Amino acid sequence: MPLLPTTPFMLLAAILFSKSSQRFHKWLLKNRLFGPYIRHYENGTGVPRSLKIRTLIFLWVGLISSAILLNTPWVYFLLLAVGIGVTTHIVLIKRRVI
Repeated sequence: MPLLPTTPFMLLAAILFSKSSQRFHKWLLKNRLFGPYIRHYENGTGVPRSLKIRTLIFLWVGLISSAILLNTPWVYFLLLAVGIGVTTHIVLIKRRVI
């Protein structure tokens, strides 16, 4: 379900790994999927525009797919509210200029 975004859990894992095990934290930073997100967040360097665009595309495809599969009117409004909130958050994140 797109109601539980991945990013908070990923960042929480990075924080906890950095406190508990340097080995796991390094592994997480070297991971090809999660590493760039965590490095940008930890360094405060912002997020590249291409990553924001990809994130928004995956977000809305997931939300629309969920709405179609669940086919319940109140779910449409809930998913729309989540989509607008998450889109606003992603757009307001500092952008890294490459």
